Amino acid sequence: MLLLSALACVSEPRRVVTDDTEPEPTETDEPPVTGPVGETLAGPVTAYALTDLRAERVEGQESILRVSWTQASAGTVQVGFRFEGEERQAPPRDLEVGHHEELLLGVPYETDLTWSVALTGALGADQTPWLSSSTGDLPSTLPRHQIQALDPDRVDDSVTWFLVAIDEEPDFGGQWWTTIMDREGRVVWARRSPRKRTTFYPRVSVDGDQLLLDLDSYWGDFDRGAASQIVALAIDGTELGRWDAPGLHHSFTQLPDHTLLYGSYVGGPNHYDEEVVAIAPEDGQRTMVFHCGAWLEDIGVHDQCASNTVSYDPDTSRFLVSWFSMDAVTEHAYPSGEVLRWFGDLPEAYAFEPADTQFWYQHGPHYLPDGHLLLSTHVEPPHRSELVVREYVVDEASRTLRQVAVLGKGEGVPGEQMGEAHRLSNGNTLHNFGTNAHLREYTPDGDVVWEADWDNDLQIGRTEPILVDLYELAPTRP
Repeated sequence: MLLLSALACVSEPRRVVTDDTEPEPTETDEPPVTGPVGETLAGPVTAYALTDLRAERVEGQESILRVSWTQASAGTVQVGFRFEGEERQAPPRDLEVGHHEELLLGVPYETDLTWSVALTGALGADQTPWLSSSTGDLPSTLPRHQIQALDPDRVDDSVTWFLVAIDEEPDFGGQWWTTIMDREGRVVWARRSPRKRTTFYPRVSVDGDQLLLDLDSYWGDFDRGAASQIVALAIDGTELGRWDAPGLHHSFTQLPDHTLLYGSYVGGPNHYDEEVVAIAPEDGQRTMVFHCGAWLEDIGVHDQCASNTVSYDPDTSRFLVSWFSMDAVTEHAYPSGEVLRWFGDLPEAYAFEPADTQFWYQHGPHYLPDGHLLLSTHVEPPHRSELVVREYVVDEASRTLRQVAVLGKGEGVPGEQMGEAHRLSNGNTLHNFGTNAHLREYTPDGDVVWEADWDNDLQIGRTEPILVDLYELAPTRP
């Protein structure tokens, strides 16, 4: 682990008072400044409380610095840091006497920065000088991208960070990177999937305190998902949980009680069949919730079952499954798995209004808080057509999906596979173009106000606006 220690600045000599009278203040008087070895400089302050200052890059996660210190008195401590004209602070913490640590999060790779530790307690206030450090090199195999559009006045300013999965090479089954990037496109966190594992459906946990990553062996080792797992991580790489998820090949989601729900491949050679499986978070016990093949037989359909999205709606306790093999979406009760209604290219499905707004090879369907259905879809078959975002009102009385908005139509941006849409808090929509590695933010009127672009030979998996502070994803610090 590389040590990046920094030493203090030099200050003026200590003032000496020879009687009980404080000297008259002068224009040259400075606020109290403290040094690194316990000496009080430039004024009547408390005994120096912060020593043994260090900064180290986190091993395997070199965009993160772990700073540490020893404090001689209890108090509220806050670490501040500055880089590229920005100033940020870690959350304040009430700490006792002893050794403590903090992480510097949200700093891009290959960045020089300064940092300082401030303490306020019963004995007064103290702050270290600003010390210098730097983050590590951007990983050499991480695909590069560029920001092609940024309208700061019209983007959703509540979103600073984006979780993005990107493949390392133009090979769907190779190793993938999970990254966190900011509005300027600067990568502040990156993790490479293990060999023979793909990670293309990462997500922030339902509580906003962990990163959940799929370790998919279906595409990574072509073993039909026999060794697939889901892992929970803190942002510094600390592993917080790991669950076997045999058959996992695409999406998974997490329920409010932390149950994991995913589509599991169960078909034999040359045949695709699938179950939806629930994993209990405490002991990893798996329960089959829904068997697609059996349901298709019940409704007289002879087709293969292959999903690309599982999403859960906490307002109704229902889940949606997107079946790319059937151009269809099913809605289920949880935990029974009963199919309540279905949409798309299946018999007795809801109609589309207008008829030419039907979705094809859809990805990422989920319900918005107002009950509307949002998804990414091809405008028409075949699958190489342009990708758009469609939003529907679900009219149960007339069994109709009535389109109320479409974004990107007529712009000709294609994407052969994958894709996803997220509605942001200000009404904008984030659209992921999948195998055309492209990410756009649209206003409700369809204007592009933010756009990131990777090499078109690459593909991005799941992308998610991170709606929590990065420190929510940090482990407990000593």
